[in-house]
Amino acid sequence: MIEKIALKKKLITRAQYDEAVAACAHARDREVAYKEFFIAKKWLSDREISALAKLAGSLEIMRKDLKFGIIAVKLGYISKSVLELILEEQKKAVQKRKTPKLIGELLVESGMLTPKQRETILSEQLLGEQELAAAPAPSVCTTDTRAEQPAKPAGEQPLPEPVAQGGGTAEPVESSKREERLRMTQEDIGSGLILKVLANQMEAFLLKTGEFDEDITVEDVRELLLDRFIQFGIVDDNMIQRFILSKGFKSKGFMVARGVAPKQGRDAKIEFYFDTDHLKAGGLDEEGGIDFKERGAVPLVEAGVLLAEKIPSRAAVSGRDVFGEEHAMAVARDAQLKGKEGTRLSEDGLRLYSAVRGYPRLSWSGSVMVVEDFVTKGDVNYETGHVRYKGNVIVNGCIKDGFQVCGCDIRANEIEGGVVRADGNLVVAGGVNDADIYARGNVRVKFVHKSRIVCLGNVFIEAEIVDSSMESSGACIIEKGDIINCEISAKMGVSAENVDTGISRSSTITLGRDSFVESELKKIQGALKVCSSQIEQLKLEREMLVEEIGKLHEHSLKLAHELDRIQAEEGRTEAFLKLEGALNDCFTGIERQEIARDEADQEVSDLEDRVDDLSYEEENFREWSRVNPPKSVMVVDGTLYPGATVYGLHSKKIFKDKVTKSKICEFVEQDPSADAPIYRIASYER
Repeated sequence: MIEKIALKKKLITRAQYDEAVAACAHARDREVAYKEFFIAKKWLSDREISALAKLAGSLEIMRKDLKFGIIAVKLGYISKSVLELILEEQKKAVQKRKTPKLIGELLVESGMLTPKQRETILSEQLLGEQELAAAPAPSVCTTDTRAEQPAKPAGEQPLPEPVAQGGGTAEPVESSKREERLRMTQEDIGSGLILKVLANQMEAFLLKTGEFDEDITVEDVRELLLDRFIQFGIVDDNMIQRFILSKGFKSKGFMVARGVAPKQGRDAKIEFYFDTDHLKAGGLDEEGGIDFKERGAVPLVEAGVLLAEKIPSRAAVSGRDVFGEEHAMAVARDAQLKGKEGTRLSEDGLRLYSAVRGYPRLSWSGSVMVVEDFVTKGDVNYETGHVRYKGNVIVNGCIKDGFQVCGCDIRANEIEGGVVRADGNLVVAGGVNDADIYARGNVRVKFVHKSRIVCLGNVFIEAEIVDSSMESSGACIIEKGDIINCEISAKMGVSAENVDTGISRSSTITLGRDSFVESELKKIQGALKVCSSQIEQLKLEREMLVEEIGKLHEHSLKLAHELDRIQAEEGRTEAFLKLEGALNDCFTGIERQEIARDEADQEVSDLEDRVDDLSYEEENFREWSRVNPPKSVMVVDGTLYPGATVYGLHSKKIFKDKVTKSKICEFVEQDPSADAPIYRIASYER
């Protein structure tokens, strides 16, 4: 602002002003840039700049405070003449080189406004600023938005009015928003001119009154605009001159300035050309029915098939209003197209293809891979050892006690004491005994005895689950059997024929809790801390290696100079040979340290990739949990025996009586007198 005041006070010429504006247009802090520019050019002294800065601060307060006064008049708290008197008081304070008091402060002190009314005006002002920040600038200044006409650079144009889109009647809310967006501030700026500025500050108009001064010059108009801090997008002098000479512009506005509207960016997007659903959200519906639909067979792809494509981001473009204020837009987010085993990235990095024949998968870390099947002819035992494979594993037998199978989707005939770690689904044709199971997909088995199951998806058990524990972020569905002496936690609900037997130890059922995701997030956060610590340690070690390499290089230079001197003066003496050996040792040390430095760089790069994968996993788990809300419901088709404990998210109940053919769920009890909601677990006959 100091450049405008300097021009107004004739401390600089118009040419100097234009040069300063051009030089400082792209500076991050333009006020500082102007000060440095004027000092460098020796156009203004430090004392003059200090005075201008103080005056600029006072005028900025007045400009922003004017909105307060306009709202006070609009709400009927004060008259326009009172506002003019207050503004005159502020101007006098500025002329005396004092900081002007705010309009609200002056009005409250004079008794014309109550503190409560001041708060009301401030709230209205804040609301207007928030809506203004969110509102897009109108593209053209016309009264009919149904036909898109090219905007004229300037001239006699009707001022914007809020109208319904498409010729119909706008909804009240939409009409209100449009009216707020197009609302104008209006001010008599002297010489028979009215200045109107759109609420979004992107367009300014001049109208003539009956007292229009026909002797006004282009320079006078520009100075009047500068007095109101309008400095950007002003039309050229020829247009202003034609406006002055014209007999019109008394009812329709002359667009004297137009800002540049900001443009919204577009985030990068990844399009996948295969089924990427890890799970289709499922569990129990409101009636206790199963709404889960199992995923079909994953399609087999040949090498060279397009798997995914990246649509690049589009950068946001900042705008600038007629006051010269920058309107920044949110930065568009990028997205990474990540391919791992069995994939090939195009040269431009925008397309991902299969490199081998296999099954495409999208990992929780956002990486695409193509995996193949690993098939065992019989059991997983001492003959095969542990099976750890990055693709799918098919066990044509039993996973025996003490042996581990890791893979994506895993299939087996039986599990007897084995350990399973599946990144996808687990399907067991027979039973599971004394097993430890972890799956990031669904689990389907015939029966479960004395085992532990932890999984993200749904657990389908055909017959029964006995003396076992289970944690699932999906549903536990015992299709034709019972739950006996178990601890079960299922976010999406539980369905069983019977719960306990009346003579067995009682079961504990937890409904609605996202146990799997909670545990995964803790593990991910722990792993992120470990990776960050390792990266910091490696970077410190690398700095030490670089420092040591530098010292060795300096030492080698000294040895080389000394060798040259000895050879020139004495020839290849014993001292020369000894020094030559020391130089060779120095070169060997440099090579060894450089190898260690490169290894540290590679480790840091690998760890940073690991951090990136973990961050994607964390984000994806949180999103999965968000879009799959809990269902605190259990359906018992037969009998739930006394002693069973059922937990909801906020309450628990130990059943003392037998319950048959019921739906058990948590509900909130309405009690207006209670300080907090009251949650209870109840059963309803089906």
